[in-house]
This record gives sequence, C-alpha cells and structure tokens, in this order.
Amino acid sequence: MRRNWAARLRHITIDGLRAVVLENERLRVTVVPDKGGDVVEFLHKATDTDLVWLSPQGLRNPRDHLQGAADDVAQFVDHYEGGWQEVFPNGGAPSEYRGARLAQHGEVSGLPWECEVVADSETEVAVRLRVRTRRLPYLVEKVFRLRSGTAAARRT
Repeated sequence: MRRNWAARLRHITIDGLRAVVLENERLRVTVVPDKGGDVVEFLHKATDTDLVWLSPQGLRNPRDHLQGAADDVAQFVDHYEGGWQEVFPNGGAPSEYRGARLAQHGEVSGLPWECEVVADSETEVAVRLRVRTRRLPYLVEKVFRLRSGTAAARRT
C-alpha cells in the first residue's frame, strides 16, 4: 500500500531517467540514480523552498547525448543540470592518474547507479546507491535516509 503520510518513498521517471523520491511531513528529496545519483530536489515544505539550484537547460539524459563534445570538460558540462553531484575520483579540471584519463569532476557523476531500497516504513525510508568506476577500480556507495517528522535528510 502506498503511503501518503509519515515517511514515504516513490519511484518515478523524470525525462526518461529513473528517480526516487524520499518524503516526510517536512522534506521532499529527489535523487536520480540514472544520472550519477544526483540530488535534483531538496524541498523544505514549510517555506516551499527548494535548496537545489537547477540550470536553465534542466535535467538531460546522458544517453541522449552520446555524440556530444569529445573534450574532457564538455563531457561534464553538456549534462550538467545543476543539483548536487558526486565528484569522484577527481574534482575540478581533467587529469590523468596512472595512465587513466579522468574528465572534469571524475566519472561517477555521469554514470547510472544501482538503487536498492533498504528501509520503507512509516518511521524511515532509505535507499542505497552504488556504482563501479570504469577507469579505476573503485566501488562507490551512498545511502540517503529520511525519518518521519524530521527536517533533515542523512547521506552516508
């Protein structure tokens, strides 16, 4: 049964991308696993304030732009919608590490992440996102957690 009270979780699609919404009485947080696990909404309901800035170009599916610019900066910029990205394994300008070329802000911000629900009750909802990097041997994992009645989301 889908809840419309307390802590709740919904799976949705935004512009063809899988997204998950974690919500309670005070906050609504939308995360897009198909686009780097980006946070594209962090809405404080009492003031109707979304604390996430989004660019005018909006959310764009990286799969729709595979023939985009070939340089290591445009790869990030072409798909940048604003929001909150995971920047790993490098931040800032493109670089090279042990022969692996790394584009601006690393590679995980553009990869699709696995998404698993780890809690779904009236008191708490949580999802775990995971991705393996392609150029270096890393597994990145993050958990978003929201409890009923709180105005704070946790990410570990």
